[in-house]
Amino acid sequence: DPRWGRGQETPGEDPFLTAEYVAHYSRALQEGEDPRYLKLISSCKHFSAYDLEKWGDATRHNFDAVVSDRDLVEYYWVPFKACVQRAHVRSIMCSYNAVNGVPSCANSLFQNAIVRDEWGFDGFFVSDCGAIADIYKNHNYTNSSEGACKAGIEGGTDTNCGRAYASSLASAVDGGLLTEAQLEVSVRRVMEFMFRLGYMDPVDQQPYERLNSQDVDTPAHRQIALEAAQQMIVLLKNDNNLLPLSTSKVKTIALIGPQANATIDLLSNYHGTNTLVYSHSILAGLSSLLGTSVKINYVPALSSTASSNNSTFPDAVAAAKESDVAIVCIGLTTKQESEGHDRTDLGLPGAQQELVDKVLQAQPNTVVVLVNGGPLAIESIKESVPAIVEAFYPGELGGDAVADVLFGEVNPSGRLPVTVYPTDYVKRSYFDMSLRGNGGCTYMHYTGDALWEFGFGLSYTTFSYSWE
Repeated sequence: DPRWGRGQETPGEDPFLTAEYVAHYSRALQEGEDPRYLKLISSCKHFSAYDLEKWGDATRHNFDAVVSDRDLVEYYWVPFKACVQRAHVRSIMCSYNAVNGVPSCANSLFQNAIVRDEWGFDGFFVSDCGAIADIYKNHNYTNSSEGACKAGIEGGTDTNCGRAYASSLASAVDGGLLTEAQLEVSVRRVMEFMFRLGYMDPVDQQPYERLNSQDVDTPAHRQIALEAAQQMIVLLKNDNNLLPLSTSKVKTIALIGPQANATIDLLSNYHGTNTLVYSHSILAGLSSLLGTSVKINYVPALSSTASSNNSTFPDAVAAAKESDVAIVCIGLTTKQESEGHDRTDLGLPGAQQELVDKVLQAQPNTVVVLVNGGPLAIESIKESVPAIVEAFYPGELGGDAVADVLFGEVNPSGRLPVTVYPTDYVKRSYFDMSLRGNGGCTYMHYTGDALWEFGFGLSYTTFSYSWE
């Protein structure tokens, strides 16, 4: 669902694309220079049909996703099957929610019969943090913590992120709900991979123990970060070839908006400690690229993406009028979308739409740069603004990449990994997990008119296609 706060953590809405992504990404995480050892254990999550954080009285901790067998097999499970059969991941995390009445971490049919027996998974299942406790506290599937532990172990969940197993497994065994032999199955699964990781071997035999801080944030890593950001940026609109901007024609730009000098917000969520991004905002990227050849009139206009205080809009309008081009950087942050927090609508929060309208009225040569995770319904901007660039959350060197695209140092080649729905998509019930019902969802089944379709993306190059 485009409202999902964690959509930014996924490769997109297409099961084939996501399967290809995890097949390569997870293998690269696990496999290294020494075939005796795993570099680390990659865990595919969250299994399965997890697509809601909080909506009304439902939360991810008590939501029961009603999903047809067809949708599970054809859509929701496709990437996980690739995790098992192509990436050979050694861990899968079961989700908080229930599916068709059974909490995910207690679902023996899914985890044992299908993933282990049918797909051939030989790793271990780990619960999401607190999901075993959810089995009885929120799903009311059992009436005790011991019962939840029994459901988790018999459902195939070998280890628990949380306290339920630690506090109640022993009493579940003492009470006859579980046997030690059942626990030993899970212990063996987990311990096997402690050996595969090299924890039981001398340090000098384990090549990955030699890694240290000098192996992090190397020049090669930074180059990959830059290239990834450059390649992910999507050109959504470019009327009259306003882009790329040319330093021979453009001598002043008005850089406006709450995301123009954003830093940490470029990283999305679940990022590590990062100081590099503080010097690589979009403003910093443009300043570094342009030097003294182009004057930048920077006006934040809004203190945050959620702000409705338009008191400095006159400054933004003045800067736009005085410049050859206006670049308005707007979007979302993890305050609007994140784990535990879904969006209630698909539009721009705060006064960002008003800001764009004011700037465009003052400067027809306006470019909008979007910084966001989930898709934004921006019908008015699509209709009126001549150039739109989708940067998503572009990472630690994202500001440099945006500057490179705007001024033609890089030809945009990104394609949308999601459908950009119109505003009224939110009329569809968030609880409807079917792909085909109620107007459908994803590019495969949506029956409405998308603002931009999955796979859309323009370029500074003109292409023509013909069949011979």
